[in-house]
Amino acid sequence: MVAAGISRYAGLLEYGNNGRLAEDNLHLFTDALATGRNYDDPEGFTNAHFHHAEELRSEFENAGLADIAVVGVEGPAAPTLDNATLAEVSRLLPPAILLARLLETDALKMSACLHFLAFGRVP
Repeated sequence: MVAAGISRYAGLLEYGNNGRLAEDNLHLFTDALATGRNYDDPEGFTNAHFHHAEELRSEFENAGLADIAVVGVEGPAAPTLDNATLAEVSRLLPPAILLARLLETDALKMSACLHFLAFGRVP
């Protein structure tokens, strides 16, 4: 079984890295941060449940799956790369990949990644 999850911090990281995070729009993220619930927002992102990495792991455990692994995908520098010019990408990509690899399996830090992949098998 494989499932993808969206980090509770994804929107906050995206807005913080693209210069759009401000006091007047911080409320867009508070419910998702606290509960994981995201409702169709003004930017048009769909209704979804945002996860902490450990929460996604727990869902797999509760489903009775074995050999569970959860990894972070993209890493916390993904929004920076999304907003970089083509000329900047060659300089920014190697450290972004290194950062993503360092955090992809760290249970305490992987929630800084934008997305997760969870793997498990039916016993």
